[in-house]
Amino acid sequence: MRPAGVSGKAGALKDRPPCGTILRPDFHGPVAQGIEQRFPGPRVGGSNPSRPAFAQGVVIVGAGDGALSPEVTHISWGRLEAGGRVFKDARLYPGGAREWDWNETGTRHEPGIRPADVEELLARGARVVVLSRGFYGRLRVMPETLELLARRGVRAHVLRTEEAVRLYNELRRKEPAGALVHTTC
Repeated sequence: MRPAGVSGKAGALKDRPPCGTILRPDFHGPVAQGIEQRFPGPRVGGSNPSRPAFAQGVVIVGAGDGALSPEVTHISWGRLEAGGRVFKDARLYPGGAREWDWNETGTRHEPGIRPADVEELLARGARVVVLSRGFYGRLRVMPETLELLARRGVRAHVLRTEEAVRLYNELRRKEPAGALVHTTC
């Protein structure tokens, strides 16, 4: 069985799915050149040890080298619009965006954004990362997260949501940018 959009000819596409589309984790069929990337993901569980953290064997369709990060077109309490989609909290990266589900990595306001939260942004090619602490700054960032970014040579900016979105939209025009945006407290 082929996923939607893949024709009978190996690797040919009838209609390219939108950036950030996640195909079935069990899909191992033909890979359309340049639009699918497989991310092994972290080998640790999220808040539920029996449920693997993000992206173990997940195929993400979209970005390739040189893809721009989506522009945030609206931000308000509990709502972010980017790349033609609406999110509560969002992961933004070169070529796409998806919901930032804190349960995938066990993220909570304290101790805050975990190293596993930024791994996907790095895997997607972000060279600068903006971390949003929420409108009131309640979300923290673990020191290990900033250390990971520094070790990888990725600049990090930690700001409250409105300022984080403004800076992210500016940076995304100049270089491969990623962001984790929290839209509430």
